[in-house]
Amino acid sequence: GVVHAEEWFGGVVLEADGRLAGNASITPGAFQPDSWLIGNVAVLPEYRRRGIGRALVRAALETIRGRGGRAVFLQVDLDNESAARLYREFGFREISRRAVWYRPQGPLPASAGSSAGGLAAARRKPADWGEEHRMLLETVPEGLLWNTPLDPDALRPSLLRDAATWLAGDAESDWLAWNGGRIVGAARTHLRAWSPAAWLFI
Repeated sequence: GVVHAEEWFGGVVLEADGRLAGNASITPGAFQPDSWLIGNVAVLPEYRRRGIGRALVRAALETIRGRGGRAVFLQVDLDNESAARLYREFGFREISRRAVWYRPQGPLPASAGSSAGGLAAARRKPADWGEEHRMLLETVPEGLLWNTPLDPDALRPSLLRDAATWLAGDAESDWLAWNGGRIVGAARTHLRAWSPAAWLFI
């Protein structure tokens, strides 16, 4: 499941000297029952090294516990050792490392934009999902989202998922980018009945 920006609806803040000195966002995880995500733990530079980050994480965990959360996930940059140390103190453990967030950028092929043998986009056909999965495994083996591994069932055509999307009043479509007969990118749009959202895989 995808967590969209508008779903980071909760969190904790700490005020000092009449200013917002720090915050931590929380939201239920969409990929595992009773799971929650902590994100955007941030403290103003002039208020760091005063225990504010620790207090924010503690308050976020207490809030999650009070709402029935049983598992909590977060991500931290590999070179942010002080944050990693703080999270380890609270019992967090590393479950995976992500080497890249985005596909490396490079010049487009000279034929890009020409539909004959160049770059072209089209709606995904049901039979194309396996090739799309192969491309994503090569491009982003760590997964599309920081909090979940790459799940082939998220790509495999599903009448049950289509029906659930339709019953919710939402609309979803998958697109593929092709170059020389090979999938080089993918995108999914998911329009919610209450809020449009889209996410890009390439």
